[in-house]
Amino acid sequence: MDITYLREHPYLIGSLYFFGIWIVLFILNKKDKKEQLVFGIIGGVLGVLVEQMHLNDWWRPNFIYDFPIHIEDIFFGIGVMGISSVLYEFLFKKKQKSYSKLRPTKRYKIILFIVAIFSMFGMYILFDVHSFWTSVIATFTVVIFIEIKRPDLTSSMVISGLLMVLIALPSYWIGLTLQPNAIDSDWVNSKLSGYQIIGLPIEEYIWFFLVGFGSSALWELAKGTKFYSSKKRFNKINNKNKYLILVF
Repeated sequence: MDITYLREHPYLIGSLYFFGIWIVLFILNKKDKKEQLVFGIIGGVLGVLVEQMHLNDWWRPNFIYDFPIHIEDIFFGIGVMGISSVLYEFLFKKKQKSYSKLRPTKRYKIILFIVAIFSMFGMYILFDVHSFWTSVIATFTVVIFIEIKRPDLTSSMVISGLLMVLIALPSYWIGLTLQPNAIDSDWVNSKLSGYQIIGLPIEEYIWFFLVGFGSSALWELAKGTKFYSSKKRFNKINNKNKYLILVF
């Protein structure tokens, strides 16, 4: 694989970048492997499906082979969704405890799933809404459902969104180093807003923020778990012990 081939396939490099981070996180992350694996699989499937929309109105990258299911989309989806699902608790050393009273009902989960899928795909197919806006609508639909049930997760969602933007930026810098004119040649700029930040369409920043913002709390919502830091937990236990010593 020579440099010319890499320059012709920056999306391959970008997808491997995210998949590589996913692998590193999976190795280092001892306690949330199941969550990362589940969301990685979901992301791999969604990556293939969502890309069919993006190819019409967002961008048209070079793929390593011409087939509806692209390996780049699978790597990208696994990486992005898997990373966003566990990044907050991994970086901030958060642990989780499950509370049955916080778990949504099966009906709540089904309604959330149907509304989110319709917002993402139904609005694009039936009403020809741009895939960027279907992503925005679908994400905020999920966020509304989360906020209704679990407003305590808001701060972790915002932080996860910002972290995903920061993680995504190097992948663009690598791609643009290999192919400096990629934004003009691969993106359908006529169908985007035209606004750019540091040479990248603003839609890219918003999309990555929304992925981190919307998907990072889905596991906690579904399982009814709450975050706590090990240090705080230790302090609580320590304070209880001191109290018992004073009493006795």
